[in-house]
Amino acid sequence: MAEISKLNISELDFDTIKSNLKDYFNSQTEFTDHNFGGSAISVLLDILAYNTHYNAYYLNMLASESFLDSAQLRDSVVSKASMLGYTPSSTTGAKANVSITIVPGTSPASITIDKDTQFISTVNGTTYTFCTSNSHTIVPSDGVYTASGVELTQGIPLTFKYSVDTANTDQRFLLPNANTDMDTLVVTLQESALDTNTSVYAKATDITTVNSSSNVYFMSEYTDGQFRVEFGDGVLGRKPITGNIVLLKSLITEGSDTNGANSFTASGSIGGFSEVSVATSNAALGGADKETIESIKFNAPKTFETQNRAVTTDDYKKIVESEVAGLDSVTVWGGQDHSTPQFGKVFISAKPTGATALSTGQQSLIKDAVGTYNMVAITPTVVDPDIVDLIFSTTVKYDSRLTSLSSGAIAEKVIDTIQSYKTNSLLKFGSIFRYSSLSTQVDKTDTSIINNLTTLTAKKGILPSITTADSYTIYFNNKLHFLILVQMEQYTQHVIWMI
Repeated sequence: MAEISKLNISELDFDTIKSNLKDYFNSQTEFTDHNFGGSAISVLLDILAYNTHYNAYYLNMLASESFLDSAQLRDSVVSKASMLGYTPSSTTGAKANVSITIVPGTSPASITIDKDTQFISTVNGTTYTFCTSNSHTIVPSDGVYTASGVELTQGIPLTFKYSVDTANTDQRFLLPNANTDMDTLVVTLQESALDTNTSVYAKATDITTVNSSSNVYFMSEYTDGQFRVEFGDGVLGRKPITGNIVLLKSLITEGSDTNGANSFTASGSIGGFSEVSVATSNAALGGADKETIESIKFNAPKTFETQNRAVTTDDYKKIVESEVAGLDSVTVWGGQDHSTPQFGKVFISAKPTGATALSTGQQSLIKDAVGTYNMVAITPTVVDPDIVDLIFSTTVKYDSRLTSLSSGAIAEKVIDTIQSYKTNSLLKFGSIFRYSSLSTQVDKTDTSIINNLTTLTAKKGILPSITTADSYTIYFNNKLHFLILVQMEQYTQHVIWMI
């Protein structure tokens, strides 16, 4: 009879599993004369070890993917976030504000610029399509047809069509393009192929206001980064019936790649007139890529904490981050903590992607986003970020015998390291510059670097009046060791001072 022996199961890598199996068989009296290093038995042990290793890995991953903080696959993270009522943000098209002037050969009473009228712009050598977000009707003023404040959103309009079949329990209404801008989605339900009457559905945001006849839809991220539209079940929202036709229209966008577009040309005639000129009021901003896995894991539980109301500063911050795209960082503070206390107010500041100040449209979006959840007695105020620029001067000592790179190549690598440190450590509100961390990263840039000496200068720009004398208070929010003002550069309209 075989002796009872312990099998070591604490190690799960392949080699250790095989070794443990050998030790176990060697401890059994039935196999005392067997050579477990022989080719035939070794193959059998490999099969057992591989099977055990695969099962162990699978079960470990299964457990890891079951929790939001340890999940690695996007589908798992999205699934867990949905349990907290969180929907990841989609790719968002950049928005520009322009004025459009049309010169017709005749004198029509009005000219209409339809929604989704297309314009083109070039960024870094690549041409992109922008569309009007709304329709505009122009009436002449002194014989000139000009539409001001026209919003252009980057993207190409695309419509997906589905025929409802309630007998098909697996039917899904998907937006299969991963670059769909869900902020531009328009959901329309047509009664049937023969009955062209349509109803426009709105996104459900508060189920307490939804009843059995409400024309609302629910949105969620499905597999492979696709978004899915769901309709009501007859209790929460109107339920479609067989034969209804679902139309899903949205823009397919390029995200952050189109930020900065500032020159636009009409793709074709407008209202039948081809002489069209476009003047840019605000360059394209706010384009953002699809929310990352790390961002979902960070934002989902914090957004859940807000419970659809804005009470604490964290509530305001999470609402802005989830509702407004194209922001690199957001900070919020109460009026009692302002430099000059202003009770009854909450201050919101945000760093937009690709810019240092919020556009008028972005400020309006932030106010609208928090207005839905804001308490009546509190007034939200949006302010531009107060940015302190850091100028680095780095001298590197390196051993040329330890590298084949030239001094110029070493310098380029060091610049890349500093830029990476800036991007990863300094572009968020509340970030702290740590000299030792930067110095260590510079030393690790290349094995040939012996040490470095990095000096730091803080700089802020102001726009003073050039017609009247005035005084200015400049806040660096850091202890200043030298109070010597040195004029660095003088321009026609402003002066930059450095401390």
